[in-house]
Amino acid sequence: MNAAPCGHPAEAVYVTKRGRHGCRECDSAARRSRPKPEPESAQSDPPVRPGAVATLARDLAQRAVEAAPELALDRFAVALSSWATAEAVAQLIRERIDAASPFTDRGQPRAGLLAAHTAAERTAERLRDGLGLTPRSAAAIITAVRAGGVGLLSTPERERLGV
Repeated sequence: MNAAPCGHPAEAVYVTKRGRHGCRECDSAARRSRPKPEPESAQSDPPVRPGAVATLARDLAQRAVEAAPELALDRFAVALSSWATAEAVAQLIRERIDAASPFTDRGQPRAGLLAAHTAAERTAERLRDGLGLTPRSAAAIITAVRAGGVGLLSTPERERLGV
């Protein structure tokens, strides 16, 4: 049995259409030894600090309550927490995009990161509207309160707001 110049058996040798010789064993070994590309997010994205979402969400919720004291009422607690968390996630993803670039080294968009940002931003926007944190939704809430009067609030809520 004739051996290839690389020392592999003759069965491993092949000839291309252009007359070049190759060795299947050497080609296979070369493919196995190539480094695999890292996942898109691992290449240049900075890590997220543990607890960053919760810390930022608490800060956002506190600022919202300072701007609109009625959000401190118990009936808004779950919605406020949900909005603050969604807003924090959207903000952290936005910071990651700004820090790392929305494009990979090859110039391709970071689809996963951009899709995650879009989804988080949509959720935050929907919850923002529900809490009256946009001009349009705030006007709708003010109109409803004017029409219904303080009767919309329970006695403890009136006391808490000083109405």
